[in-house]
Amino acid sequence: MLDDLLEDLCNYAFVNGIGVEMIRATSTTPSICLKNKRLIVLNVNVKSNNLPFIFAHEIGHILNDDCMLTYNNGLPYYKSRCEHRADVKALDILLPIYMNHANYIPENVTPVMSQLGIPTTLSEVANNILTNLIAK
Repeated sequence: MLDDLLEDLCNYAFVNGIGVEMIRATSTTPSICLKNKRLIVLNVNVKSNNLPFIFAHEIGHILNDDCMLTYNNGLPYYKSRCEHRADVKALDILLPIYMNHANYIPENVTPVMSQLGIPTTLSEVANNILTNLIAK
């Protein structure tokens, strides 16, 4: 399923005018987005289960039009707010794609979050999104 998710995320990025460069760097090298170039540099040499979430998170930064200059100046409040907004956007993008590929409808979000390496701090947001998807 991992390859399917990554392929769908690539298509999602391309449809939204975002380029993707996949690299194999050290496992500690973060993936990044270059907002002004609408490009994501995705390090595929990371723990594989959370790669789709990382990818969707970087797409989220570009779609949210995050101000990377403010972010890179290290303002803690902006940085945490910016990261949270990218996480929420990532869930909005990734969970419908995941549900499209899943062979079951989960009764709660915990197994999905575990399978995709989504931080537990996003449980409430993920649960709300998943509930809305199931209700459709």
